[in-house]
Amino acid sequence: MFTIRCIQSAATFCLFACASMYALETADKTTNYGYGYGTFNGVQITSENLLQLHVQACGEENAAYEDWCRHARSLTAEWLAKGHVNDKGAAVSNLDYVKKLLTPPATMDISEARARVQIEKNLRQELGQTVLNKGSNLVARMAAHNDAGGDVVVRIPSTANRWVLWGSTKYYDVHYPVRVALPDYSDIKPQEIPTQQGPSMLAYALRIKQLELEHVRIPDMCAVHIPDTPEQCCDASQVIVQRFEPGLVRFSELKEEKRTEIIQDMGEKGITDIFKAVRFGPLFSPKMCVNPQSPIELVLTNPEQPNHTDNRKEIFFYQKGLEAAFAYPHDVGDPRVETAPGKCMSNKYYHHAAIDGLPRAYDWYIKYGTQKQQEQWEALSKKYAF
Repeated sequence: MFTIRCIQSAATFCLFACASMYALETADKTTNYGYGYGTFNGVQITSENLLQLHVQACGEENAAYEDWCRHARSLTAEWLAKGHVNDKGAAVSNLDYVKKLLTPPATMDISEARARVQIEKNLRQELGQTVLNKGSNLVARMAAHNDAGGDVVVRIPSTANRWVLWGSTKYYDVHYPVRVALPDYSDIKPQEIPTQQGPSMLAYALRIKQLELEHVRIPDMCAVHIPDTPEQCCDASQVIVQRFEPGLVRFSELKEEKRTEIIQDMGEKGITDIFKAVRFGPLFSPKMCVNPQSPIELVLTNPEQPNHTDNRKEIFFYQKGLEAAFAYPHDVGDPRVETAPGKCMSNKYYHHAAIDGLPRAYDWYIKYGTQKQQEQWEALSKKYAF
């Protein structure tokens, strides 16, 4: 009887495995069943359910993660309360800075944009050496009092990037507000258009978890509610805090010989994992880090995605109600077009972020692989072509 049951179980498993393989082989290439864009375990990821989904996926039956989240939130609360004296002699806190930066303005006035950019510069100056990046978004390290939970990193989206998200509800691409003359934004009301640039990192963490990768991972992270703001999943109400991992360096900063060694040591499974992360994430900017002392995996520390309330169902936070007009440069014939309102965005719009991400991933990682690894990448790209 035991033998029969084992045979039946094995047969059932084989049938399930074959069915799963067949489903992936024959699936529509825009969904691929288990790799459905913007979903986790078959549930569409939205700004309404993201925080709950992430807690359930990462914290369920995981006491260590829950302990770390408590540690991260405690450190963040201390960081937000930390005070400074500004150049006018007034006492301000990091919370003051953060709320001024992340509270949506009533209008997209250029003077408002520049004022916020100046606030960002002031905050960077106050934080000094704890700031870990020179890019537009603010990434700062918060030191732990002991080794129990370790240091954490707070990530705050920049004014420039959020201006792009608000502006793109009317225009294809507006670039940074401090660098170019702005189009007419008088009819755009940012307070009615929540952005989720920071929270999108949690959404991508769910996607990576769904893909069950061995050679690509994302550090622990959690959302921390900003005091005195509504309980919403958006940049104005949540900041994302991430576990700080010593020893990580950008893959691009390694010498070419080391890059080659790491990619080739990953074998074919590593190539498949990178492809899945970019193609089925999707990931438009696959900049990853690595610990040279244990280079068996790439670590994605900045998985944020451009997103906001609009009419693209492919992105994480599609919400009904606000229909936005988009223009796709290739449709209007000029890749530099910035102000072409009224034309619906083509389905070709990266067809998700991966159209941009795949060639970048090849240039940044795959070209250092063996001939066989490169051929494997090309085969995957053809198999799951857009």
